[in-house]
Amino acid sequence: MSDGSLRDILEDYRKDELQEICKIHGISGCSKLLKKDLIDFLYQKLLSKEVMCRCLLYMNDVELSLMDKEVTGVDESEDVLNLVESGYAGATYMGAVYVPEDVKAAYCKNCDEEWKEERKRVQDIFLHINACAELYGICPIERMISMYEKNTGNTISETELQEFCIRIPGYLKRFEIVGNELVQEQVIEADRIQYLKNIQGIKAYYTPTIEEIQTLGSYFYLPFDRYMDAMADFFMEFSEEEEEDARELCRNIQRIIRLGGEIGDIMRYLDNELIMIDEEDFPQLAEILMRVWNHTRMHMNRGYMPDEMSYNGDVKTL
Repeated sequence: MSDGSLRDILEDYRKDELQEICKIHGISGCSKLLKKDLIDFLYQKLLSKEVMCRCLLYMNDVELSLMDKEVTGVDESEDVLNLVESGYAGATYMGAVYVPEDVKAAYCKNCDEEWKEERKRVQDIFLHINACAELYGICPIERMISMYEKNTGNTISETELQEFCIRIPGYLKRFEIVGNELVQEQVIEADRIQYLKNIQGIKAYYTPTIEEIQTLGSYFYLPFDRYMDAMADFFMEFSEEEEEDARELCRNIQRIIRLGGEIGDIMRYLDNELIMIDEEDFPQLAEILMRVWNHTRMHMNRGYMPDEMSYNGDVKTL
């Protein structure tokens, strides 16, 4: 699976795709190069200590596990997408993602124990930023800092956090800092900041568990519970989806709900994915969706599930 080299991976890209990888890493001076020369140039840069150490700081644990010499590959999924987009991993025709041996060798040489300690610090901050933006939609910076300091025992000032966010590669950022708040990217794109603030009102902020921070901060979905498992089982049984495909459907449906989507948005998503539900099976799906809905942590509730709210007005029914 991993017999190919980094050069082999790069040769499969078009010239404009190679230039995009350069852009991801902030590498300049390559716009006028021929494709062959661009491959040589990018090959050297990606294996350099400066570029590799900076990039891998922000990769999640699944992506970093591929750097292990004993790991041959993993199934292609959103969990390893950033590693592929950064140029360090390739994919086989069977849909498996792998890291070539020359990249693994460079990782062993470049990323020492001191770097690994720095990565742990960076990951702790990055996970808390992502989790807060994804959980609340809009989160005061001071709340994210308080949560980070309580969970890790480390400290960081607002100024240090601002500087940290500037250093995060653009393609990995799913949030922006607006004033003194972290704002999730889709809230900004939909121009919903004031709208969301009005809905949230004076609701309290839910405090996530460590597992929720790790899963939401790394992979942008909340841990599966029995309601999500039941929905995955439904898609496997009635739509004949493979297990991972069914779970990916569930993760995306959860995200639609979490960000404030409606039942129509879910049905359009399923239509786009060519998921066919027989009319006789739809009542069962509707019941499952209602349970998932009422047990999903939402922006509008500042992370609380409708089922946890103390008043009925926020409980969603289908």
